[in-house]
Amino acid sequence: MKTYVITLSRYFPANHSKAGMPTDFKEKFLKGEKIHTIRLNYPLWEKRIEEVQGGKAVLSIRQWAGKPGHSKQIEIARLTAKDGAGIQKLCFLTA
Repeated sequence: MKTYVITLSRYFPANHSKAGMPTDFKEKFLKGEKIHTIRLNYPLWEKRIEEVQGGKAVLSIRQWAGKPGHSKQIEIARLTAKDGAGIQKLCFLTA
């Protein structure tokens, strides 16, 4: 079975207004308070989520142990078709 990974950061990135502060994504996700994440490439994720919903794949929610891209990933949860994962398209309009 395929596994698709969504990795969450422990700290806000340097270019964010809350740079260096904890995101608390893991705790919020486990409490059900964090239920959305913005991802690029909607068509790719739409296909992946359809596979998860169809029981052909699982979604692994992970968090970096340290510095993003330079540390181990720790799995927080594994979502299957039974968990009700979905996708919504987000569009920003510019003036």
